[in-house]
Amino acid sequence: MNHPATVADAMSVELGYREKQIARLLLRGKTNKEIAAALNLAEKTVKNYMSVLLDKLNVRNRLEALLAVQRLPQLHADDGSI
Repeated sequence: MNHPATVADAMSVELGYREKQIARLLLRGKTNKEIAAALNLAEKTVKNYMSVLLDKLNVRNRLEALLAVQRLPQLHADDGSI
């Protein structure tokens, strides 16, 4: 059974550029459809990225992903992206 990522696990997760964009939009409460529109992607593509995020963060659902993403220091750096 998967368990939510710990703070230490969250700090060691490496996300790609697009995954970071999607994670930031997830933090803003955007739906997959809204994320797709914002990034000019198909909704299915966003769903695929969300599945990858769930796996990387070792979580079971969107809420757990949101809580884990909040602990990622790499998303709080001001790199000018979404």
